[in-house]
Amino acid sequence: MSPRLQNKAAVLRKFEGYCYQIAYYVLEKEQEAVQAARETLLELGTDDSFFEQEEPEQQRRVRVLTMKQSLAARKTAYSAVIV
Repeated sequence: MSPRLQNKAAVLRKFEGYCYQIAYYVLEKEQEAVQAARETLLELGTDDSFFEQEEPEQQRRVRVLTMKQSLAARKTAYSAVIV
């Protein structure tokens, strides 16, 4: 693995637990929280600008995107129940 990819992986690993905590708080279901966290980290992993930011800004972006992914998952699950 290249040093650049190793650095990206290390940064994403640093936020993995935080991302899951937020997703679980919103969704209250383990599997859905894991999926929302995974989608968040995958999206951030493809955004080179994320890795150029300072840690507080990275943390803010993780929080915002995790909330967005979690709420979308919750809406999808809720819609499936109603139909």
